[in-house]
Amino acid sequence: MLRPIRLTAVCALAVSTACAAPRVPPAPLAPPDALEQSLAARAGRTPTEALAQPDAVALLRAHNPRIREARAALASARAVERAGTPAPNPTIALGPLLTGGSDVLSSGTWGLETVLGWTVFLANTRKLEQSLKQVRAHRAFVGAATTEREELLAMRGDALTLAAARAAVTLQASQAEGVAEDGRLLARRAEAGSVEPLDAELMALETSQFEAELAAARVTEGEAAAALAKRIGLDPITVPALALDPERVGSNAPQDRDALYALAEQNHPALDRIRADYLVAEKEMRLAVAEGIPTLDLGATFEREDDSNRLGFPLSIEVPLFDRNQVEIARANGRRCELRAQYSARLNTILADVDAAHLRLVQRMARADALEKSAGARADRAEKAARNGLSAGTVDGLRYVEVMRAVRALRLEVLEARADVLEAWSRLEQAVGTPLLPLEGWDTAEETR
Repeated sequence: MLRPIRLTAVCALAVSTACAAPRVPPAPLAPPDALEQSLAARAGRTPTEALAQPDAVALLRAHNPRIREARAALASARAVERAGTPAPNPTIALGPLLTGGSDVLSSGTWGLETVLGWTVFLANTRKLEQSLKQVRAHRAFVGAATTEREELLAMRGDALTLAAARAAVTLQASQAEGVAEDGRLLARRAEAGSVEPLDAELMALETSQFEAELAAARVTEGEAAAALAKRIGLDPITVPALALDPERVGSNAPQDRDALYALAEQNHPALDRIRADYLVAEKEMRLAVAEGIPTLDLGATFEREDDSNRLGFPLSIEVPLFDRNQVEIARANGRRCELRAQYSARLNTILADVDAAHLRLVQRMARADALEKSAGARADRAEKAARNGLSAGTVDGLRYVEVMRAVRALRLEVLEARADVLEAWSRLEQAVGTPLLPLEGWDTAEETR
C-alpha cells in the first residue's frame, strides 16, 4: 500500500522541482544619485562653438524625453519578440489507485495511475502569435521613428524662432543705442537753445521706452532659448549661437499644393502610426479567427495494479457549437474599421492643415516682400533727411523724434515680417511632416535620415 504512495510523492517532488520559477533579480527604478548624474550630464554637454545641425540632431536623439521614451518602448517590444512563442507545456498527473469490492478499505488493492497530456494547435496559432509580436515590434519602431521626426521638425522651428529672436535683440539693441545717442544730441541742443527742452525730454522718454522694449525682446529670446534647450537637453542659459542666419533663409517659394499633399500623405507621422496600427489589427484579426478553431488534446494513461498493467491513448477536442471566438473576432474587425475611419479623417485633417499653412506662408511672404522692397530705402532716406534737417535747423526736435520713431518702427516691422515667414515655414513643415526649407548651415539630407 505504501509503495504507490511513496512513488507518487517522489514523482510529485521531481515535477515540482522542474517547475521552479526562473530567477529574476530585482532592479531599482533609478540610482540614488540620479539627480546629481542628470545635472552633471547637462553641464558636460554644452557645445563650445556655434550650434549646427549635426550637433543639434545628436543632442536631440540622445536627450529628448519623447524620443527616449519611444526608444524604450521599442526595446521592450523587441525583447518580447525575441522571447518567441513557446510550445504548450505537457501535463502529467500521478496518483495512487485504489480498487476493491464493497469494503474498499479491507479488500481493496493499491496501484499507481499516470496520465500524460499534450495540446496540439490545429490552426498554427503559435506562428500567428509570433507574427503578431513581430508587427507589434514594427509598430513600436514606427512610433520611435515618427516621434523622432516630429521632434526634429519641432527643433527646426525652435531654432528658427531663436535665431529670429536673437536678430530682433540685435536690432533693438542697435536702435536703443541710436535713440540714446539722439537723446544726448537733443539734450545738448536744448542747452544751446536751438531746440525746445520739451523735445529733449520727449527724446528721453523715447529712450526709456526703447530700453523697455529691448528688455522685452531679451525675455522673448530667453523663452525661445529655453524651448530649444528643453528639446535637446541643454541648460537654457548656455545655449550657444546658432549656425543659422534668419535673413538668408525663408525666401524660397513653397511647392505647389498638390506636391505638398503627396508629401504629407507619404511622410506625415500620424498616418505612419495609423498604418502600423492597422498591420497589428490585421494580425490580431487572423489570430482571433485561428483561435476559433479548437485544439486537439492528446493523452496517454498508464495504470498498474498488482501484476496487471493498463495503457490507454485518449483524444479530446472541444466541439465548437456555441463559442467560436465571436467576441474577439468582432472586436478585431471593429478595430480595423475604426482605423480605416481614423486614417480617412486624419488624412482630411492633414490636407486642411496643409492648405491653411500654405496660405499662411504665401501671405506672409507677400507681406515681407512688399516691406523689404520699399521699407529699407525709405527708412534710410527719411533718417538721412531728419538728421540733415536737425543739423541745418530746418527740422525741430519734435518732428525729428517723430520721424526717427517711424523709421525704427518700420525697420522692426521688416524684421518681424521675416520672423513671421520663418514661423510659417515651420508650420508648413509640421503640417506636411517633412523638412522643406533649406537652412543655412543645416544639412536637410542628414536630418531626414
